[in-house]
Amino acid sequence: MMAKNLSWKAQCITLKNHGKPYGYIAMAKENTCPSLGGLRILERKYNPASLSLCLQLAKTMQLKAEYANLPLSGGKAVIHIPSSKERKYFLRKLADDINCLQGQYITSVDIGSSQDDMDFLHQYTKHLTSYTSVGGDPSFYTAQTVLLSIKAACDFYFQDASLDSKHIVIQGIGKVGSQLLTLLRKQSSQLKITITDTDMSKLSFYASEYVADTCHPSEVYSVKSDVFISAANSHIIGASEIKQLRCHIFAAAANNPFKGGCIEGLMKERGIVLLPDYLINSGGLIYCAYQYYKTFDLEKKIRDTYQSVSRYLDFSCCI
Repeated sequence: MMAKNLSWKAQCITLKNHGKPYGYIAMAKENTCPSLGGLRILERKYNPASLSLCLQLAKTMQLKAEYANLPLSGGKAVIHIPSSKERKYFLRKLADDINCLQGQYITSVDIGSSQDDMDFLHQYTKHLTSYTSVGGDPSFYTAQTVLLSIKAACDFYFQDASLDSKHIVIQGIGKVGSQLLTLLRKQSSQLKITITDTDMSKLSFYASEYVADTCHPSEVYSVKSDVFISAANSHIIGASEIKQLRCHIFAAAANNPFKGGCIEGLMKERGIVLLPDYLINSGGLIYCAYQYYKTFDLEKKIRDTYQSVSRYLDFSCCI
């Protein structure tokens, strides 16, 4: 079940404004199912390097859809908005481009976009999720599948799924990181949590609110812990960061957190159990698919993550 042999064939649409590119939409090619994936907004001038980012993120979404057995394909949109005052103009332009695809691509929230953005887009396109009236931001469900995955990994590694005596590090207190912090503290008041973020005021607030220790972002990899949760940006962790890690379990709550290759090999060399993004943070995609289709049992699909991760760990550690 866990030995997926996914053949990823992508098509990528270049989005243009007055003849000049402002972003991309990547989707699975030759697939009758719609491609669903978030809208990543980069508040800076156009950079052609975002093509590679868009394709990589869409592939991750495709893997998530495969592992969660969802009735859709993976996709992703990445757009550049030079300034905040131009936000609505470019979102309106994006809605037109999404409509031109006639349902091939369905968008949702991601890093840089919000539920308010989805509410605005909903005025101009029906090919989206995550807007208020359909259920809003899916981050809570992403955090749920990450938490279930961590418990399954603890059961595998420590023969104990309880988090009571564990030390968990969270890198990044954004949409998913903050939801995880809430869920983890509800699990146990005895659980030790260390958090970090580039926003110092936010870091101070959450540390006080949830009784968590803090560390500087540059020092987070060397904090000794049972579980390290990466919930920050994409492509920020390379070989040098992995060599600093002092954890037993690494959970990729963020999409595509790694830069460079050979990551799985490096983790295995260091004896670290790797929980990949496409397997553990699929809760957001599951919820968005439910918002769009409403043809399956949402809570059961979320709960199934625990068994999926258990099977994955049993299989991967036999290789």
